[in-house]
Amino acid sequence: MSTINIGANNADDAFYRYKMPKLQSRVEGRGNGVKTNVVNMVEIAKALGRPPSYTTKYFGCELGAQSKFSKDSGQSIVNGAHDSRTLSEVLEGFIKKFVQCYSCGNPETVIEVDKKDFITLTCKACGHVSEVDPRHKLNTFIIKNPPKNKSTKKKAVDKMRRQDREREELGEQLDAETAKKDKSKKKKEKSERKEKREKRKKDKESVDSPKKAAAEDTEEVTEKLSDMCFTPEQKMIISLREMLDEKASSKDIAKYALNSEAIEGLEIRMKLLVEAVFGNCSKSLAEYTVKKCKYFKAAAKDEAKQLALLAGIEHFVGTRKEYTKETPLVLKALYDADAAEEEAVLKWFNNKAHASSLGVDESVATAVRKHASPFINWLETAESDEESSEEESD
Repeated sequence: MSTINIGANNADDAFYRYKMPKLQSRVEGRGNGVKTNVVNMVEIAKALGRPPSYTTKYFGCELGAQSKFSKDSGQSIVNGAHDSRTLSEVLEGFIKKFVQCYSCGNPETVIEVDKKDFITLTCKACGHVSEVDPRHKLNTFIIKNPPKNKSTKKKAVDKMRRQDREREELGEQLDAETAKKDKSKKKKEKSERKEKREKRKKDKESVDSPKKAAAEDTEEVTEKLSDMCFTPEQKMIISLREMLDEKASSKDIAKYALNSEAIEGLEIRMKLLVEAVFGNCSKSLAEYTVKKCKYFKAAAKDEAKQLALLAGIEHFVGTRKEYTKETPLVLKALYDADAAEEEAVLKWFNNKAHASSLGVDESVATAVRKHASPFINWLETAESDEESSEEESD
């Protein structure tokens, strides 16, 4: 399945994780009965988190043509002959107006119709509530056919999480196809390198015997110098990064990080794990966290370990100003992966001195929590909405 990034502004981002199928259309009929069938409208709408009837109706509004979506057959029909390029451009307008957050551009939003018949988009990442222009023709259709997500924000978030996983699976499928093409080439190159090494080894075997002993002595001296030059913390980070490069299991890496006898204190061990995992991050820390969350989840099995992990995260983002602004998205990724549960996050947030043992001063702790506030507000709002909903049902 051919997929593209959601939103034209993200088209060239190879690491963007929000994807949707590329629009496919087919012109049917002749003369006055000509019509365009959007073949994969259901899959596109699912990736966008919107009902397919909304996107189909939007095509009709923008192209000045009658449109109809059939729930039974899943067909999306727009009267007239329209090519895929034109429909894709119109779909981009729908994404900007009815999907993406007006503040941060994230496509993870919950569409709702309030009591005054205003349509809003609540961003799952930054918490911003965007108000859709009420003058658009599609608004009337949405108000008459409201989205089925009014129970609680928690349920809506659960749905968005499932959609996240589906988007990630689409991205993984695309990566797997690319990796499969390169696999045979890499295998051949590896075989050739191995043959060359064996040949060089045979050629030098008779000459290098005296040198071998000297090389072993040099290696032993190097190891001793390494022990003298690096602190226990530096050596632990180096060991963890070697395990990450060797693709050791998340369970083994977590076990090594938590049980290292050379390092005392759970918070320090978690700080070193965070630095080792984030050491190779060169772009968005939030997207990198989503990919590496399995290591944190394996290490933070209870509340004490989760609080220690949050202290390590606070130290990392607080001492690197280029990442401080991504604090809410990093916390969101940890929360979604069950590496930091709601109770642990709120306890950490309400204690500014939580990471003081790691050298985080009050000003840095305040700055980190200021950036984390949108996510904390979202957590508290979602919890209060759920409680009020339960009271009403009682």
